[in-house]
Amino acid sequence: MFDAHSYNKGGAILHMLRAYLGDDAFFASLNYYLKKHANTDVEAHELRMAFEDVTGQDLNWFFNQWFFSSGHPNLDISCDWDADAKKAVVTIAQTQEPNKETPYIYELPLQVDLYDASGKARRESIRMVNRTQTFTFDAPVKPAFINVDAQKALLAVKNDQHPPEEWAFLYRNAPLWQDRWEAVQNLKENPDQLARQVLTEALRDKHWSIRQEALSVVDPEDADAMVLVAQIAETDTKPDVRATAIAVLSQLEDPRYSPVFEKGLGDDQPYSVLIASLVALSRANPEAALAAAKKLENNENQGVVLAVAELYAGSPEAGAFPWFVKQAGKMDNMAAFRYYELFAGYLLDLNDPAIVDEAVKGFQAVALNSKNSLWRRFSNTRAIAELRNFYREAADKSRADALNLILTDIREKETDQTLKTYYAMFE
Repeated sequence: MFDAHSYNKGGAILHMLRAYLGDDAFFASLNYYLKKHANTDVEAHELRMAFEDVTGQDLNWFFNQWFFSSGHPNLDISCDWDADAKKAVVTIAQTQEPNKETPYIYELPLQVDLYDASGKARRESIRMVNRTQTFTFDAPVKPAFINVDAQKALLAVKNDQHPPEEWAFLYRNAPLWQDRWEAVQNLKENPDQLARQVLTEALRDKHWSIRQEALSVVDPEDADAMVLVAQIAETDTKPDVRATAIAVLSQLEDPRYSPVFEKGLGDDQPYSVLIASLVALSRANPEAALAAAKKLENNENQGVVLAVAELYAGSPEAGAFPWFVKQAGKMDNMAAFRYYELFAGYLLDLNDPAIVDEAVKGFQAVALNSKNSLWRRFSNTRAIAELRNFYREAADKSRADALNLILTDIREKETDQTLKTYYAMFE
């Protein structure tokens, strides 16, 4: 029951109800519901009846389509202006695939904001009750933007069709961060110069999620934008945004940004920033990155371990082998897949027969121990298979055959049928 439908969707539905009823009625209804049903078991219908008692409205339609049905509406939205009739025209089509649990038609009360060129909006209320429906509004001049679902409360997938200049207007004039989010989403794949300009403005947005989204599409060849990216990488208050900015800077592989990356490797830095900084520094200044990795060898965060492993695998030295062995005993679950892949890559590039033999003994011991997780057993066995394949391609038959015998022994002694099936694929 602890999934995105129970919590995220449930919260979104309650937010829609709040937008529909208004704050006063919504919170009065919740207060009444909690007091009436204190210390008792309840059902969704009792929540509905509490809201109906307070508001005097029939809310069966709302609860039936949102709480007791599955799915959500998919909407195609198009807006136009009839110059002769002096009317703004909005057409909305519901395109969701209906089934026994998903309604063919959702009843949707919506707010529509019509903006003039100065950025002032006039709000209109509509109610969609058909599969496709057209609404008209008085508009002496063409609106600068027609914002359907102006409260941004509707739980739906929307295909809202506007040209770049209108999305730019929405970004610069609408009051909600969700408005700006929708504008960025609809501009980020557009090569138009205006779209690129708005996305650069979004790097300064006051909401962290929009800054991060703008970073995901910034052009590393845009010098002006990269100045902003560098500032974000150093000073943004949100660690994930800083980490994303550092990752963008790393694409340039430019030593000029090494001080930014080294700052991100400080002891007081969040793991997301630290990991991104180590990866970025490895591209801009590999020697400095290796020196930084030495200081992180005792860090047990799996993300940090994987970043260090990737660095050592790319610059294999025999001295890193004890670290790989030490960390190997701690890696499990999904992280084990990547870790042992890097470990095997390190061994292949190092190509030291004595070290490879010692590593294989460790891989074999883990793979044969049924007390280890399936993740660890599989990852260790796959590492042996990768080494075997390497020696086959190198025409080192004796080593390849020896490793193949180990793989056969592991497969024959494995009791888990799923793993046995996977191991057979190594052949």
